[in-house]
Amino acid sequence: MNATGYRAELTIAEQLRRKAELCRRAAAIPTRGGLSEDRALLDLAQRLEQEADATEREGPSGVSIFRLDPILTGQNDPKWESSHIKEVVWARATTPAKAREVVAIKTLTVIPRRSDDLTLLSPWCDDRLATCVLDTARTDILAGAVIRADGKPV
Repeated sequence: MNATGYRAELTIAEQLRRKAELCRRAAAIPTRGGLSEDRALLDLAQRLEQEADATEREGPSGVSIFRLDPILTGQNDPKWESSHIKEVVWARATTPAKAREVVAIKTLTVIPRRSDDLTLLSPWCDDRLATCVLDTARTDILAGAVIRADGKPV
């Protein structure tokens, strides 16, 4: 709560419920497109509500914060070309594997395809190139977010 008695931030579940309500309102607005757009918005609202329910059921114990560090001896590996970040980051996720996936997606950069390599995986998903450990000292990261050491989002 802040000085006016209102909470400064909404929970993830509250954010999802607000988005669901906006979808319902948009579906109620008459358009030329017909019922298919309205149905799609109502379906999206329902999925958002289900996700909000699941988030509330999980509670804070279902999601943890992980610290991912590049391993210095592996920084010359070609996989690092697929990431625009090569420094310590934190991610909130349910498991270390999910944290690695979130960081891999958020740091992905487009690179030219190499003729000698069919698949170039993210270095964040490789145990030889990056560590991923539970960080109980941090509590300030939203689910799905990736934060740099300077506190800025990726």
